[in-house]
Amino acid sequence: MNDQFKMGQGLGHHLEIAFARNNWTEADVNKLGQGDLLAEVLHLVRGTGNIQIRHLVNLVSDCLPKEWKQRGWKIESHEGHGILELDPSKLGLHFSPSHNNGKRIKGNKLLTELQSEKISVLNACVLDYLLAHPEIIPEDWKINENGNNLFTSFLGTIYRGSNNNLYVRYLYWNGNAWEWGYQSFYEDWYDQSRVAVLVVPEPIKKRWREVDGVIYLTVTSNGTSGKAWIKRLEKKGFCVSDWARYLLRSKEFNSMSGTYEIAILKSILFPGSDCITKNIRQKASEMNLTIPNPQIACLIRDQYSDEEFKAMGISSIAIMHESIEDSCGNPSFLSIVRRGVSIPEFSGLDAFDDIPDYRFGSEDGFAYVRM
Repeated sequence: MNDQFKMGQGLGHHLEIAFARNNWTEADVNKLGQGDLLAEVLHLVRGTGNIQIRHLVNLVSDCLPKEWKQRGWKIESHEGHGILELDPSKLGLHFSPSHNNGKRIKGNKLLTELQSEKISVLNACVLDYLLAHPEIIPEDWKINENGNNLFTSFLGTIYRGSNNNLYVRYLYWNGNAWEWGYQSFYEDWYDQSRVAVLVVPEPIKKRWREVDGVIYLTVTSNGTSGKAWIKRLEKKGFCVSDWARYLLRSKEFNSMSGTYEIAILKSILFPGSDCITKNIRQKASEMNLTIPNPQIACLIRDQYSDEEFKAMGISSIAIMHESIEDSCGNPSFLSIVRRGVSIPEFSGLDAFDDIPDYRFGSEDGFAYVRM
């Protein structure tokens, strides 16, 4: 723990008033002091909190509209099972080449085309979820490039009407809100028709290797200064927290030129409560790893993407350099945070207090240099 921190009467009274103002109970405060919950709260206070919104779709929920059920309609076929964790950024539209130049294509032929290309279609359970959460529907699902309304069908569910014909439901924007409609499965579909699919990203070409819970990768430096790194990273769209910014501007931050092999120890090497700073440093010493220069944080952040960090199974990387005093005089080290782990849009550099008993998360990594 940080022996320099003292809770004076003034600060204690301030917190007591704040707790009361926000309807905290004594039990709530006691729970806050248990385990490493305060460490998570600290991330929120510093602007890198672990805030995640997960969209879980039950793919086998009842997606037969009530009015259809009353009229004797039924579900003819339904693809999908279990729970889908829906990533809104992966929602995509399929436009059939058969629709080029205003041509039409029947729904059944379009489904056959998708199946031959092994493209997975979404079912009506996803449609109903999107109607309940319209804020995640992509803006480009409203109209096409000609300004005409799009009709996005969910071919994973096919209905049989009371007239014995087959139908599918589609999603469309009525000018004010999202609604659903339906069309015949065997009739010609206009070129404004689209099919809801999940976009499958191209597999990432690995530029690293993992051996026994340690990731090895290479970075190259040209001696960029800390202040220059702030401008460079922000120009590329990365965030640099105030805490990290202070460390990068410190006289103790120095850059060197050269190529370095980095060893990132994953949290799995430190089960349970063992994943604390002093144990990590001891493990690195046993492996004869070298303490890194602070610039390693900038180099890794600049040269590797969030998608690569995710493929590595890492949410953040602590750079275990010699500590640098932050703006409060506390010893700190730089860390890398990928998008979607802390604040949803935060991707960049942050800083941690260098506390021997600080406990890290299950997807953190710890960077050293391998000579």
